[in-house]
Amino acid sequence: ADLWQGARGGRGLSTGAEGEKHYQFRDQKIPFVESIDVKHSSTDEPIPCFRVVDEAGENVTGNKKYEVDEKLAKDMYRAMVRLMTMDTLFYEAQRQGRFSFYMTSFGEEATVIGSAAALDDADHIFAQYREQGALLWRGMEFKEFADQCYGNCHDYGKGRQMPVHYGRKDLNFQT
Repeated sequence: ADLWQGARGGRGLSTGAEGEKHYQFRDQKIPFVESIDVKHSSTDEPIPCFRVVDEAGENVTGNKKYEVDEKLAKDMYRAMVRLMTMDTLFYEAQRQGRFSFYMTSFGEEATVIGSAAALDDADHIFAQYREQGALLWRGMEFKEFADQCYGNCHDYGKGRQMPVHYGRKDLNFQT
């Protein structure tokens, strides 16, 4: 509810004079749309915001075709919780000096897990920092992540990569 009380600091969710909801970003009103359209950057118009759920987590009218079945949704949620758990443990290990380096993906869990879930296992992923959730989604275990962060003899990269530069050929995950 607080989100709809107008834009603060030049950005936020707002309701226009006629009751239409939009996202206010600086001096631009970003409209919400019900279908995905490719826009060319040659116009000065703001790029509309496609969304599947509203600020309360309810399906947006007209977007039923983007619903995720319950089993997949639960699997994705479980992967996000596992990722948060791993990040917490590994971040604490890094702060204790057990790992030389670790970057969490706090706040990015849904983006990474959702993107990975949309791909086929045969699709290659060219990841960067904070995208370990894609490997978790594809089946990599906590121990394998720890092996890579330690750079030990069980590390797939044989200790030749900096921590969190994961790679798994069998999971089509490139370093």
